[in-house]
Amino acid sequence: MWPAPAVWLPIALLAFAARLLPTLHGGGLGGIDDYDDGVYFAGSQALMAGGLPYRDFVLLHPPGILLVLSPFAALARVVSDHRAFELARVAFMALGSLNAVLTAAVAGRSRLRGPVAAVVAGTLYALWPPAIEAESTTMLEPLNTLGLLVALLLLYRRPARDSQEFLAGAALGAATAVKVWGLVPLIVVLVWELVLRRPRAAARVALGAACAVTVMCLPFFVTAPGAMYRMVVVDQLRRGEVNGGVLDRLWGILGVSRFQSGARPPSWLLVAAVAVLAALVVAGAVIDRAWLVTALLAAAVTVLLAAPAFFNHYAALAAAPLLILAGAGSAALAALTVQHVHVRSPVLGGGRVPVIALAMTIVPVTVFACVVVGLHRGRAFPGGRLSQAAASSRCVTADAPAALIQMDVLSRNLERHCPVWIDVTGLTYDTAALRGPDGDPLPRRLNRPWQQALTGYLFSGNATILILGDGDGLAPDTARTIDHLPVLVRVSGYTLWQVPPDRAGSHQ
Repeated sequence: MWPAPAVWLPIALLAFAARLLPTLHGGGLGGIDDYDDGVYFAGSQALMAGGLPYRDFVLLHPPGILLVLSPFAALARVVSDHRAFELARVAFMALGSLNAVLTAAVAGRSRLRGPVAAVVAGTLYALWPPAIEAESTTMLEPLNTLGLLVALLLLYRRPARDSQEFLAGAALGAATAVKVWGLVPLIVVLVWELVLRRPRAAARVALGAACAVTVMCLPFFVTAPGAMYRMVVVDQLRRGEVNGGVLDRLWGILGVSRFQSGARPPSWLLVAAVAVLAALVVAGAVIDRAWLVTALLAAAVTVLLAAPAFFNHYAALAAAPLLILAGAGSAALAALTVQHVHVRSPVLGGGRVPVIALAMTIVPVTVFACVVVGLHRGRAFPGGRLSQAAASSRCVTADAPAALIQMDVLSRNLERHCPVWIDVTGLTYDTAALRGPDGDPLPRRLNRPWQQALTGYLFSGNATILILGDGDGLAPDTARTIDHLPVLVRVSGYTLWQVPPDRAGSHQ
């Protein structure tokens, strides 16, 4: 059951604004934000140009994200690379709005005062920092969240038809074909159906998931089975630990670590927000008996704590179940503790709604609303001026494909069959990975094959640009070699170098 339009429309608009405004305050839709979003969009453009992931370029995830972005990649041929990328970013912000409404819809199935649970959960999701982090650009996690919420909408606390069970499995399978972590909620749902002694329902969910994964992944697996398995499974399992502190990861899951120092609320307010949220989640799990959602949250948190790497946008994987429980808990606590303080509210279902149910969310909503006021996402990138300087260069290389997209040279590179590394640093997790004597991955600055490979790629064109900085792990001699190249233009802290003909590759 969907929330009333008077509920879901404000939630959707709030969520969209919370994703758009920090981007406009920061680098803008044409700015450089995350590294990965450019990789996925560039991979989709390469796919539209006839290349195949795993066989022709590195992709450390299943191919689902490339398929989702393919309409925007095709549009790049009509408008421009950077305009198509901007439209894709706006589309993912709209996807965040949809996820907020779906979160409200699932929370609305609370056993006690569903409309209150829907408003609380949807509003919290709209302003939740990890969700904003992931849904402001073309990342994987929003699609994982969408698959989970669609499955819950079809299955949770309602008698599902056979077709709905199949579609729920297909949604979870499609999410797995975007990021393999989607397999975790699929397993939780299958186990849940078996616990409830519904083996046929579990079989239909499993069949739907298998069909979705097969349709989305099999064509790519057939062309490069060994490489796909190595990149998607082996490389991910073998990558070194990044941001491994358990406490830091918990703060990230709770959305606290995303606050910049200039926008950080007082410490006591952060502690109060986390305490209120924890109380609401426990109440939702126990009083509202939201055991399936509780199991999904526990599984997501376990994965986030145990994964080799953790970044702030990863925490979006736990956002939906966490906030569904918070919404259910606010309604449950209000129903148990408040019997006489009510207001008339036809918007929230036509009955009497406890004021305290919404008051409980004031602290966390106030804290997390600060992210919209103080967050500046990304940094401005002078793509137009750099593009003009590179106009006479046949092939342009970069250490991040987002630079090529924003300079409107990626499509041109692909049409001219220039060397294009879709995931430049991803090579250090794959064929350029080296391990030290202790068995840990060797840092990039000490990885000589990587330094040579990167230099060879950057010098394979006629002009090159670096935007990752320390993320490249350039050794001092590699950095000096690049710094000694002739400069085409320096603008806003970015340098476009010319690669002399004696160093450039054959694509001149």
